[in-house]
Amino acid sequence: NVRGLNNNHSTNINQAPPVAQGTDYSTQRPLYSQYPQLGDLPISQSIAGSWYDALTVRFAANVGQSTYVNASYAHGRNFANGNNLDQTNINQYYGPTQQDIAHIFNAQFRTELPFGRGKRYLGTANRFVDTILGGWEYSALLHIRSGTRFDVTANDTTSLNNGQTNRPDRHGSGKLSHPTIAQWFDTSAFSVHTTPMTYGTSGINPLYADGQQQLDSSLSKTFHVTERYQLEFRTDAFNTFNHPNFAAPDSTVGDSAEGQVTATSTDNRRLQFALR
Repeated sequence: NVRGLNNNHSTNINQAPPVAQGTDYSTQRPLYSQYPQLGDLPISQSIAGSWYDALTVRFAANVGQSTYVNASYAHGRNFANGNNLDQTNINQYYGPTQQDIAHIFNAQFRTELPFGRGKRYLGTANRFVDTILGGWEYSALLHIRSGTRFDVTANDTTSLNNGQTNRPDRHGSGKLSHPTIAQWFDTSAFSVHTTPMTYGTSGINPLYADGQQQLDSSLSKTFHVTERYQLEFRTDAFNTFNHPNFAAPDSTVGDSAEGQVTATSTDNRRLQFALR
């Protein structure tokens, strides 16, 4: 586990508290009586904290005579404070960070393909066949992780009436059993906060975006042109299966596209060829 202590945090020491509609909140600032023209006054303090706990497992080994595997898995949780609107309560919206990723799996593979002289297949091939089909090496990087968290926000600058944008209210989990890019979460679970002079009830980063599953592959072979010179051919396929990994949806309460996913978090398949 990792503890982040005394992290930097900005506190507005001249932040007006929530005030009633129609009140000039600048007159309610803590330093107004001494400095009536003074606005926000943020100061940096080493008072914030973060918490990361994880279980990790790693496996690395030669599998057989021509295959190498290096794999790792982590199950972790990441929380932090410092997301507060109330400048006197740093733990007001203590909760998960956007890096609170529950599961991460990475694996590297490297293997010699079983074709060509001395291999399982085409072991007695002639020189021409062996030159074309033999000696190829396949390597890959497999990345799988669960989704990152995302926040749900609102453009509410009226309920607090103190210059701050309030958080929305949360009425349910917001999770859907079968999310789609047209509706990733239950938008009815969140609403603009309507009670004056109070803070929204929705915590920080309550929902998960799409996870990621991506395989990057490489196929290579070294051709011996002469005893002194050799030529390496290599082709890389990033996101080999062209698997779509979606980004977080629009999560601003009241937006026309609220709940909709309009982008991906990874690129489409890309091919790269090289000779050297």
